[in-house]
Amino acid sequence: MIGADDMAFPRLNMASYWTYFVASVIMLLSFLTAAGAAKAGWFAYPPLSVAESAGQTWWIISLVILGASSIMGAINFITTVLNLRAPGMTLFRMPMTVWAMFITSILLLLALPSLTVAVACLLMDRVAGTSFFMPAGLIISGTTWERNGGQPLLWQHLFWFFGHPEVYIVIMPAMGMVSDVISTFSRRPLFGYKGMVYALWGIAGLGFIVWGHHMFTSGMNPMLGTTFMMSTVVICGALRDQDLQLARDHVARFHPIRHADVVRRWLYFDVHYRRIDGRFFSGHAGDIYIHNTYFVIGHFHFMMVAERCSDFWRPSIFGSPKCSGVC
Repeated sequence: MIGADDMAFPRLNMASYWTYFVASVIMLLSFLTAAGAAKAGWFAYPPLSVAESAGQTWWIISLVILGASSIMGAINFITTVLNLRAPGMTLFRMPMTVWAMFITSILLLLALPSLTVAVACLLMDRVAGTSFFMPAGLIISGTTWERNGGQPLLWQHLFWFFGHPEVYIVIMPAMGMVSDVISTFSRRPLFGYKGMVYALWGIAGLGFIVWGHHMFTSGMNPMLGTTFMMSTVVICGALRDQDLQLARDHVARFHPIRHADVVRRWLYFDVHYRRIDGRFFSGHAGDIYIHNTYFVIGHFHFMMVAERCSDFWRPSIFGSPKCSGVC
């Protein structure tokens, strides 16, 4: 897409893949331990993750290796985009897919060290008897753990400082690809190309200051909760800018090709779902009451129903309102 013959570091590219493969094997080995694989959830909150079975140790080791793999890949992407573009391929002529991968790689380099430090401390708590995350006087299954008094909440800060940028690490490449698919099948250049690039940078930057909205029920100061709430609302605005710029000049003028129509329908749902869902989950006042309730779980079911009823949810800016039947 940028006219490069190969990645900047081909050997590092291969090393990144095989390191990822090793991490995957180690993760799967945890299922073969006597007590089974890790059971502390994907966010591994202490003290459960410290007192868990041996499978949790394999999980931690796998994450450390996987982080090294991601960092190698990120360095390779960044170097390739900056140094190996074809003559005349300026930064603001790159496809949105390349922009998305470039910004994602920067996010990886900035966010992964937080997770690596956290899991290294968690591993020390498990195998070396340290007390980074284990509180004093903890009794598990009738056994008192002799620890000096760590902070379980520290894990949440370190983990979610990585965990929320990770949301955009996962979705941002897809956003770039969708942008290029819509541009191709509508047979016109992207509307507001520079605005979309700036929106991606805004999403990346704001992603580092909203991690506390995962921790509204941890007892944080209400004023601090309000700060995280407002920054979340701002980042939602950047995400909606992406949606609406794609919708404005493209969705209503799609070339009638089936694959592009799938993307169009997904975009209808995506814009509406963010409007409905964000009102509930960005505010700390409501989140405290609905956290870990069936309302939160149920919004995923709503998401699937809304996808099936994409014609019903079609807004007027995409053409005349239409409902093909009762959803």
